[in-house]
Amino acid sequence: MIHIVNINEITVFRFILLVFLRRDPWIFKVDPIFPTNRRILDIAASWSLGSGRAKNLIDKFPDLKPDWEYPTQGLRHDTFRKIE
Repeated sequence: MIHIVNINEITVFRFILLVFLRRDPWIFKVDPIFPTNRRILDIAASWSLGSGRAKNLIDKFPDLKPDWEYPTQGLRHDTFRKIE
């Protein structure tokens, strides 16, 4: 079974469990709910990629990379300024 994970604060525990059970999860992207947690989630993702326990989905399928990154915190940032 293929496990594709979008890592955030909710899914990081499932991701770590998949890594330790050697299920070879695929990381789609790291997208934190709270921007202050990005560093911790990036460390978990880079450790699993560096140790070979996880794979990067964008490396295998480059067409999945979005053309434009949508701001995930639309209510906390001025979204219209970024669009214009």
